[in-house]
Amino acid sequence: MTKTARRRPRRKTEAAFMSPLADPVVDELFKNRQVAGLAASSLINAVLAPCGEKFGDVTSLTVQQYVSRLSRRGCRIDIVARNDAGEIAIFEVQLYHDKDILRRNLLEASHIFTGTARKGTTPAEMASEMPKIIVINIFGSERNCRDDNRELLQPISFSFRKTPSRAALDDYQVFNIQLPYFPEEPEDYSDPFYCWCKLLHEMHFNSRLPEEIFAMEPRLRKFVDDDRGAGQFVNRYSEVISSPEVQEAFKAWISDFHDNSVLAGEREVGIKEGMEKGMKKGKEEGMKKGMEKGMEKGMKKGMEEGMKKGMEKGMEKGIKKEKEKTATNMLENGFDTDTIIKITGFTKKKIDSMR
Repeated sequence: MTKTARRRPRRKTEAAFMSPLADPVVDELFKNRQVAGLAASSLINAVLAPCGEKFGDVTSLTVQQYVSRLSRRGCRIDIVARNDAGEIAIFEVQLYHDKDILRRNLLEASHIFTGTARKGTTPAEMASEMPKIIVINIFGSERNCRDDNRELLQPISFSFRKTPSRAALDDYQVFNIQLPYFPEEPEDYSDPFYCWCKLLHEMHFNSRLPEEIFAMEPRLRKFVDDDRGAGQFVNRYSEVISSPEVQEAFKAWISDFHDNSVLAGEREVGIKEGMEKGMKKGKEEGMKKGMEKGMEKGMKKGMEEGMKKGMEKGMEKGIKKEKEKTATNMLENGFDTDTIIKITGFTKKKIDSMR
């Protein structure tokens, strides 16, 4: 009689804080509609509530990662849902975007439009059958927010500019959530959108775990207890951050952020400057030693020593610039001080002076 092999239980590690907007966390949080369908529906309805729309049945949920440059990494959550009237809408939830986010929103909408068209249909038929597309951009950095309007929610639509002004296309809407401006928002725990943003802001910008947040604000715990979607999000987040695989992926993600191609450019500048200074110093020392041991020998040795010292200084300067750039980028993207200290080696005083 053969023994049946026992399946080894999945190893768990102690939960460690990870931003809910970080790529590896989002990728695992919203893996499919079974584990995050209610959470996606709750967030969507909180955003759309002022418009009087409600979508309840999430029929599809997937996560797409894009990297146009290492400094422009991010996740896109694709959600298909139905409203109370049975109408289908496709939602694109964007995270960690760049300054061209609205152009990319249009590009992705065009891909959805052509991808959902039936084979053999005419352009007119395609247009009439185009699904409703709603884009939700969550801004995790102030760099991408409007500087002339600090309201938390920024609705965008195609409108006729001549009076009377009205929507020109109801089937395409964009909502920008300017999360860095949340602290300026009037307190309203009866509003699900306010509660969602409060939860995400405390987690992303203040590096707090949900239980810490609930201890500080019991009204937010009540919202999570009453809202099944928010409850699913919090429970799923607790599972995700306890996963050793996600923790390793998060460490690699942080490391990639530090070693991105933008900083590589700073390194090249530092080396070039160091070589130029080293060449100049080498020539001067070579001329001096050439009086004693001969012009040719002294020039060669002086250039070698000068280039070596110059490159070392240049490398030091380049590395310093690289670390400062890293710290600046991480501050702009909402990383907490302890994480920045681990990555750059800077002191807390140094980081505070860069804010």
